[in-house]
Amino acid sequence: MKQVNYRSWAVLCSTIALAFLTHGMRAQSIKGEPIPSISFTDSVYNFGLVAEEKGPVGCIFSFTNTGEAPLVITNATADCGCTSPTYTLEAINPGEQGEVRVSYNPEGRPGSFIKKIRVYSNAGEYPKELVIKGNVTTLGGNERNRYQLQVGELLVSNKHLAFPIVTAQEESTIRLVVNNPSAHPIKVRFLKIPKFVSLNKNEFVLAPNEPEELYLTALVSEKDRPEIRQGILRIEARDERNGQNVRADISLTMPLVNKQLAILGDTAPKMELVTYFDFGEHPKGETIKGTIKIENKGNAPLEIYSIVPYHKAISIKASRKVIEAGQYGELIYKIDMRKVAEQGGKLSQNIDLLVNDPYGPLRKIRFMATIKE
Repeated sequence: MKQVNYRSWAVLCSTIALAFLTHGMRAQSIKGEPIPSISFTDSVYNFGLVAEEKGPVGCIFSFTNTGEAPLVITNATADCGCTSPTYTLEAINPGEQGEVRVSYNPEGRPGSFIKKIRVYSNAGEYPKELVIKGNVTTLGGNERNRYQLQVGELLVSNKHLAFPIVTAQEESTIRLVVNNPSAHPIKVRFLKIPKFVSLNKNEFVLAPNEPEELYLTALVSEKDRPEIRQGILRIEARDERNGQNVRADISLTMPLVNKQLAILGDTAPKMELVTYFDFGEHPKGETIKGTIKIENKGNAPLEIYSIVPYHKAISIKASRKVIEAGQYGELIYKIDMRKVAEQGGKLSQNIDLLVNDPYGPLRKIRFMATIKE
């Protein structure tokens, strides 16, 4: 006796039944017989600013069966695995409502997003298209749920705020969190804000045990040249009991590149260099000197936009700003160990290098050194 695969047979029968159902609906439509119809209240949902570290966000799209026969959602698909739709499984009678729930996972996806969801049904008007969009913000590179700075009794999430790579064509927003863990109000003011960002709140009062999320948005135009922008965000915390003010500075960096980097394709530069250097122990009065070789393995000139060491002990510059395809260049550096000693005797510092390599426009070079006792 031949063995029958009942699962395959069931799938085949379901497929045939769905085909007949679809054909029947179209025939009904032609003959004027009752058919279902799906109408969504809204087809677009804007999440606005989404906090990356808080995890998935969700929304609900409601719909009504505005037809004259039962409506069944047969499937819902999304652009990628970051977007997950679910839907009402039961048949929806005429005049009744159902819903499509959509979840979006922002982890590892800073910046703006637009995702499409396609909804299939027995209404014959498929697929219906839904859209979710928003802007994923980060804590400027900070680890989750940690405060790096204390200003008086005010806790601040970051000592340093770092934008992801910014272009003039896309909005970029990062967040700063402040928290009042005390038993009395604290007045918060920002006395200095870099010109290349906007801040949604400049002055406010935090009640006891009240946190606040602040949003910094990049202000750039297509006329701005590529560079690593640097600035200071000066914050003041005022104790409302005694009027005492405490101030602190938060450093801010923003790597700005041209949007055209993404479409260079085969006619692009490609930079190769060593990015980790452990110099070991050196005497306090010594100056470490050297060079880092850069090779352009691409098919177009490599442009060096900015080099930022972020440490007073390090000076570094490029031997030339443009390296032709197939050619070499150098970064020339000095490390003043006297200044390393003044900063605690140990150097562990990233140096940011911004170039026009679309495969990696922002590179980090790590310098390590310690004072020899």
